[in-house]
Amino acid sequence: MGILTEERVLTITGRCKELYKLRNGKYVVPTQIEERISLSRFISQCMLFGADRDYNVCLLSLDEDATKGQDKDLEKLIENELNALSQGGYDWPKKFKIVPGGFTVENGLLTPKMSLKRPVITKKFMDVLEEMYDE
Repeated sequence: MGILTEERVLTITGRCKELYKLRNGKYVVPTQIEERISLSRFISQCMLFGADRDYNVCLLSLDEDATKGQDKDLEKLIENELNALSQGGYDWPKKFKIVPGGFTVENGLLTPKMSLKRPVITKKFMDVLEEMYDE
């Protein structure tokens, strides 16, 4: 997927195979939102989820150095950070959960080129993802 500018410059914005549709019929390119969320100094990794659901949710891996000493209000800190990064819209995640240990090659959740293994992550954390929709 990409955008062609008036100057005829093509900018790649995502991969079609990562595109999914919410129940409302709107399409979501998760990588764009994940990149925006990862701009936070507290968040190191993010995986958006929401195919065939009413809204998006996300799994987050935190930067341990940036969040050191924030244990008491960590959830609130991350919630405020997500709200600050939000540009609104149907595709922004409504809920999140923090994944202990994050996504690594060693735990089988990243490829050697550091890409998310979406099907593997989804399968491993399906109970956590479902819980966000049940709340």
